[in-house]
Amino acid sequence: MSGETQLAVPIKVKVANGDILQCTSQIEQVAWSSSGYQFLADMKVLSLSSYDMILGLDWLEHFSPMQVHWKHKWLFVPYRGSTAILWGMLDEIPEGAIVRVCSVQTQPSETPCFSATRYTIVDRCFC
Repeated sequence: MSGETQLAVPIKVKVANGDILQCTSQIEQVAWSSSGYQFLADMKVLSLSSYDMILGLDWLEHFSPMQVHWKHKWLFVPYRGSTAILWGMLDEIPEGAIVRVCSVQTQPSETPCFSATRYTIVDRCFC
């Protein structure tokens, strides 16, 4: 992986399913974004089966204090003198939510007998 450096001392990371993974390297100052907000962070390299990235306690501590709503899967974090709202993947839209579609990707239907266009909500905002 480009920019990957070895850690002076490997660390053990306990992940959500209880497994302990060995981390021996990191990538410094990785630019990443969520919900339209840009971040820079040092990323520890782990072999994850289900996720692209997990926010560690070091990142959460850096952006504390924050508000979290676990059921609706959002975080309010301090961000450049204001507040960023980061959304997780929702299985369904919360009852009573007002949804504003911020951007949409379109792609032709994958089923040959239908000519409809399928829409994927890329970013959504709840009020």
